[in-house]
Amino acid sequence: GKHFDKARRGSSSDVMGRCDLVIMNPPYTNNVKRSSYYGEEYKKAMAQQEKYLQQEVAVRQGESASALIDATSIATFFTPLAAKLLKNCGTWAKVRAATACTSSSGLKERQWIAEHFHVEQLITCHAKKDFSFSGNTDIHECLMIFRQLPPREPRPPTKIVVLKKMPANAEEAEMLSRCIEDEELGEWGSCHYWPAERIKDGDWSAIQWLDGSLSDAVTTLTDNEFLQPLGTGRVILQTANVRGVFEKCDEHSFYAQRTATNQFQGILGECDASSDNEGQTKIFYTKSTKLRNQIRGQPEQAMQPKKNKRKQAYSCLNKSSQFLVAMGLDTRSGVLIGLYSQAPSIGSGWAPVEVVDSDEAKALSVWWNSTPSWLQLLNQRSRKLTWVQWSMVQLRAMQIPDFDKCDQDILLKTFDKVADKKLQPMGQSAQDVVRHEIDRAAAQICGLDEELIADWRRRLAQEPTISKE
Repeated sequence: GKHFDKARRGSSSDVMGRCDLVIMNPPYTNNVKRSSYYGEEYKKAMAQQEKYLQQEVAVRQGESASALIDATSIATFFTPLAAKLLKNCGTWAKVRAATACTSSSGLKERQWIAEHFHVEQLITCHAKKDFSFSGNTDIHECLMIFRQLPPREPRPPTKIVVLKKMPANAEEAEMLSRCIEDEELGEWGSCHYWPAERIKDGDWSAIQWLDGSLSDAVTTLTDNEFLQPLGTGRVILQTANVRGVFEKCDEHSFYAQRTATNQFQGILGECDASSDNEGQTKIFYTKSTKLRNQIRGQPEQAMQPKKNKRKQAYSCLNKSSQFLVAMGLDTRSGVLIGLYSQAPSIGSGWAPVEVVDSDEAKALSVWWNSTPSWLQLLNQRSRKLTWVQWSMVQLRAMQIPDFDKCDQDILLKTFDKVADKKLQPMGQSAQDVVRHEIDRAAAQICGLDEELIADWRRRLAQEPTISKE
């Protein structure tokens, strides 16, 4: 504690509000992991200091700035600190994980920054290797450049720069800098502008695409009159912490004679906490492309409730559904993002979705694997640009058909044609006849030109973070 008390008494006013330029590369290590390197005395001292700093931010910059700080990462202190250091019309540059521009958890910070700064440039790299601005990391990063403008001055659009490769030396870095300034990147990558209104709303999604038109395409779906968010109406996303409450069990002891239909009903109707084998079921345990490449799927892993988690396990089973969606995937090898199960089921890495009946489950499983759904999901990536995880907030925002306004039978007929046919990864979708059939139905549902969706599919397949080539 005495070290921090001494630091508090030191004068920081010499630099506060006087910097023309602030450059930052905040650490993104979780505080729990960081604290594991220190003893209890230092953990407590760091926690006290961070609490003090948050209180100081609240006093000096207001509650909205203080709300950006949380106990999970010291990186959350850097944004209000930069704002305090800069003088009027100063410039602030920082390197962050690229998904800070897209994740739902970073929305408040993005909106706060856009309120107080002009987001001048966002620069990312989509190379297969060497795509980070920092050393010793394997995550995609974004170089963010902000500038203070007079309060009433309108914010210009934000320049989005997506690189195909990183400069190899100082000479190439200087050359790239000139190309960015002249907006003539050529072999370096692409450059386009993103509207200030979207930046202000916290939508910085354009950094995910080498082809900037794909971000604009998402708006076409968001505004479509025949679609509605998953989280509204009669379709509600459920959650199930499967691996936390279930464990694998011996395949031979599984209730093998149960039919697909009464398997689920029997589990719920015969729960006996004193029995070791009650609650045994099969779930969707993997997203392996060898096993998960057809829309109609069968749960493959025999599981049983953990002895001290039976109540939670039965709660999970109560959320079983015939329609499940992937909660993440590898963008370059992943094949399936939604599946239909003959019997209501749950999954690990697969979230069950409440549906009205089997027909709706079939229709939604086709829609969810269409290019419009892929486009929406890949426009809100979390964790990494090439290994994606989606939050419940992001999944609930997905646009799905409003069957009060469009014909569900279109998707049902397509289900009968494609449900048991193998799909290829999105990077190979240009030659995938099954995806062509799915997208034909999706176009009819949306009232969009089939060629427009086919063009989206071709563009997606060419993206460096999706294509294997």
